[in-house]
Amino acid sequence: MTPQPTFDVSGLLEMMFSLVLVIGLIVGLSWLVGRLRNVQRVSSGAMSVLGEVVIGPKERVVLVQVGEAQALVGVSSAGMTSLQVLERNLQVEMGTGGAMNPAGFAQKLKDMMNRGGAEK
Repeated sequence: MTPQPTFDVSGLLEMMFSLVLVIGLIVGLSWLVGRLRNVQRVSSGAMSVLGEVVIGPKERVVLVQVGEAQALVGVSSAGMTSLQVLERNLQVEMGTGGAMNPAGFAQKLKDMMNRGGAEK
């Protein structure tokens, strides 16, 4: 007579608890990373990021202030590209809590690009 295999309920419950714990950890960390992306960057001396517009999954246009000059920089997974050094500085509106207003920056960028194309 062959012995019947026993079913271990405590081992199954331990495995299910571990699985739920790992999935909860993954969800919690992804939520935290999403929240940290929206934190305003601190300027370091004479250089600071004034605004950015996301244009793709890994691409964005960033407005950088270096001293008194401002420049538009393209950032992608392939690296950074200088797009244009601005002749006159843009005033970037601040949103609630002192954070950048991305919609305001996007509108200013559109306006500036439209004016630049009409002048050429």
